[in-house]
This record gives sequence, structure tokens and C-alpha cells, in this order.
Amino acid sequence: MSLCDVMLVCKIAEKYLSSIIGLSGFVLFLALGNIMSKLKKFPSIRGNSNMDTGYRGLINQGATCYLNTVLQTFFMTPEFRDAVHEYSGPEKDKEKNLLFQLKKLFQNLEDGEYEVKTTGVTRSLGMMHRDGRVQQDVAEFFRKILNEVSKESPVSENYQSTVINSIKCLRCGTEASDNSRYLDIPLPLNTTDHSASIMYSVEKGLLDFLKTELLEGDNQSYCDKCEMKTDTETRYYFQRLPQILTLHLKRFEFDYYQMSYVKIQCPVEIPLELQFQAPTENTEWCFSATIPQLPLKMKMRSRQKLNKPKETVQEIAVAASKRQYSVRYELFAICDHSGGYSGGHYTARIKSFENDKWYTFDDSFVHEASVFDFTLLLE
Repeated sequence: MSLCDVMLVCKIAEKYLSSIIGLSGFVLFLALGNIMSKLKKFPSIRGNSNMDTGYRGLINQGATCYLNTVLQTFFMTPEFRDAVHEYSGPEKDKEKNLLFQLKKLFQNLEDGEYEVKTTGVTRSLGMMHRDGRVQQDVAEFFRKILNEVSKESPVSENYQSTVINSIKCLRCGTEASDNSRYLDIPLPLNTTDHSASIMYSVEKGLLDFLKTELLEGDNQSYCDKCEMKTDTETRYYFQRLPQILTLHLKRFEFDYYQMSYVKIQCPVEIPLELQFQAPTENTEWCFSATIPQLPLKMKMRSRQKLNKPKETVQEIAVAASKRQYSVRYELFAICDHSGGYSGGHYTARIKSFENDKWYTFDDSFVHEASVFDFTLLLE
């Protein structure tokens, strides 16, 4: 098992700021603008007796903070919540049906008075009671839930991007490519110092992920046309962007001096907004690291709903891109890990689509937080 470091979740967006945080997990961004239309209005949620935030926590079964973090992120994503509410599958095997258990969980999060149990979800995922006492990887369960849900719902298409791996021979010019679908984009925190002295930039990490690399010398690649090893250029690029962009910041790596995994403790600079652009009649999306400054007022986000299974988010995005040639993402969730490789704790910081406020979800506890509180965090 490898622990996830940080996950960032974004959607298509409005403004740009940056927060300096020490993270380990994932970050989500949501796409805003022309490719989105409003979802149905969700009912307001009553506050609980412990904290009047309007949101409820999830009970930790022993070491299931990773699962609670992912579930709260999905619950606070209206595209996902809407798809779960609309699910009307077969009545049989409810105990093993993840979508049915998620629907029941979301109803309890909306209607219950106290923290909510997750035992129905863990059973539907095939987890035994003892599994709840073992720390797991938040990114692994993020993908596991999306892959399981995709069997009966198209909602996972919101998270899918198509990434092309291109390899070009510099001797004959032959280019070969292979496409892959990603639910999250892995960004290793490649720093020369594992301490907190060097800052990692998410924007630079994306540029590094997409940059062209030269394979030469001992690293040359074999070209079938030239029938020999040649200097080669290799690169990744986005052919289709997702509605919800998830970035996995990989803080853990194997240290060959210590012969064990270590956590990179450097602070992370995360923008509140990302932007991609595509040239005319070109499906290659280029990341733009510089975004014009906009007013500080944070606008409410509209939402894209999957009305028909055949009308995928990617197709909508491609069609819209031919008109506007740019997509902007807004940060709306951070799933963070504190601690080390052998153990730690996951929490989520999520911007509500209902009131535009940020909240911290820490198992049974939910409290309001400012996006600027991230500058005070973490390991």
C-alpha cells in the first residue's frame, strides 16, 4: 500500500490567487463557463447540534479517515451528488450495491441530526470489519469508487481526461502516440530537498508533466523505421479535458539511502485557478501558467449535469472549446494527509457550492474555514 500525498480538485473557474500549504493528498478543480449549465437546486441542509455549519461529519471506523475524506468530497460535488440522488437501480442485493449505499449515505448527510455511519458503504466495497482499522490510500479509494460507480452511472465521465503519450524519432520524424484515460493526474513532488526549505508549485508541476523530454545517449529509443536506436522526443498532452480536474500530488517516494519510503515535507503553492488553451482546430490543450488577475469577489459556480449517457462531458468540452478555445478551472476541494508514511490522518477542505464558503471536514467534525487558513497548514 502506498499512501497518497495530496489530491487537488478543480472545476472550470473564475479567479486566481495562491495558497502556500504543506499537503499530502489530492486537489480538485471544477470547470466553469460556457460548457456548464445549472443543476437542480439542492435543498438547504439543517445544522447539527454540535456545530451550526449545516453539514454533518462521518464516523471513523478506526482508520477510515481516508474514506470519509473521499466521501465528503463526492457529497460536496453537485455533479456526483445529483447522479447518486437520481439512481434508481434494482432493489436486489442492496447491501452489495455501492450506488444504493451512497444514496442512503447522502440522504443521511442531508437529513440526519448527528454524524453519519459509513458501514453500508464499506460493506458494499467488500471491506471486512478489520479493514476499517487499516490506513489506506485516499487516491486509490477515489479511483475505486469512481470505477465501481461507472458500472451503473456515467458520472465518472466528469473526471476523465484523455492524455496522449507521443514519441517522435528525431532521425526520420516518425511519430507514434498512445492515449490513456486518467481519473486523476499524478504530479510527483520532485525536489532536491525533502525538508520544508523548498516550495513546490502546482503550476510548475503541470508544466513538467506536459513538457517535452529528449531521450539520447543510453536512453535512446528503438525506431522500427530506422531499425536502430535514435534520439527521441517524448511528451504528454491533453486531448480532452475533464469537467472536474483532479491532481494527485505525490509526496511519498522511495529513498534508496534509507531503503524506505519517505514523505517530502516541502510546502506547496496551489493556485485558486488554472487555465488551459487550445489553438484553432487543434484538440491539444496547452496549460497556461499565467492567468490575468481578477477581482477578489468569489462568484457562485454553475454546474454541468449529465442529462444523457451519450452526451459525455468531454464531448461537451470539445464542442465548447471550438468556440472559446480556453477552459478555466476553479479550486474547490483539497484532500490532505498529515503525518508520515507509516500512518497519519486525512482531512478535506471543500468550498460549498451552496454558499461559496470553505469548510474543513475532519471525520465527525465539520467547521467553517477560510481559504487563507491553508497558509497555516500542514506537514
